[in-house]
Amino acid sequence: MNMATGLAQEALGEELTCAICLEIYTDPVILDCKHSFCQSCIEETWNDTAAAPYCCPECRAEYTERPGLERNFKLANIVQKYLALEVSQDAVLCNYCTEKIRPAVKTCLKCDASMCPEHLRHHTESTVFKSHLLVDPTADVSQWKCTEHQELLKIYCKEDKVCVCTLCTVFGKHKGHNCGSISEGEKELRVSV
Repeated sequence: MNMATGLAQEALGEELTCAICLEIYTDPVILDCKHSFCQSCIEETWNDTAAAPYCCPECRAEYTERPGLERNFKLANIVQKYLALEVSQDAVLCNYCTEKIRPAVKTCLKCDASMCPEHLRHHTESTVFKSHLLVDPTADVSQWKCTEHQELLKIYCKEDKVCVCTLCTVFGKHKGHNCGSISEGEKELRVSV
């Protein structure tokens, strides 16, 4: 995909983003004020409201009674085509999406899984996954792992100028070498270029 197409697709993605969850619309509905939201997002927002008036989260239009939610079929079709376009362009797909295929926005190196924005949110909000390393979506996680020990590359060997895993520094080829963090290695490599 060329840069112009990528920018146009990104701009379209922004237009297809729900103002509540900041994700691509899921089951979009339209209000009388003509603003659209994911059905679950607007319902959850209004469920948190004790009583009338109910407000549009974008323009603050007030409704004395809870409005009925009408599916925005046109927007739903556009979203479906947009997602199909994203998926068709060699995108890394979310490993957790089962109903509709969505492209991944991050890959967790610890879980060996790629995630769409919705699944990523669950992943980042859980304290269980706090220490997991997230990178740009990749179909090949092996580039981030040691070929000998299958562990994540977390250390930079200053002597050999390569990233290595912890086991390499304990009893592997890099035992006793002068090592540092990956960020130190990145700085060192940038200076030498």
